[in-house]
Amino acid sequence: MYSAGKNSYAGLQAAGAVTTIIILFFLARVALPLRLLSGVGYSMIATGALICALNPNLGGYALGFLLITGFDKMFNVYLRTLRQRVIPPQDFGKTVGVWGWFAKIQPGDVGH
Repeated sequence: MYSAGKNSYAGLQAAGAVTTIIILFFLARVALPLRLLSGVGYSMIATGALICALNPNLGGYALGFLLITGFDKMFNVYLRTLRQRVIPPQDFGKTVGVWGWFAKIQPGDVGH
């Protein structure tokens, strides 16, 4: 990554975790409309991806990376909230359980 050492990468991962925690603390204290959650979350992820793709230095990449990792959690909160509204409460555990199972399957695991 831009010929940076492993300590730079470790610092970037730690900064990503801190960014995620800050955004989740904010979301826990402020009620935002779902449209705002989805719009801000998705647009910041896209902005972060664009910044990562176009920046020739580590600083720009780090900014994009932090936008992606932090606002991914905001978009995840939106998706989980929407899922709770769409799936009937009595079926929620069954539906989420099946999706969790699919997420854990590795290609080639099926049928073995």
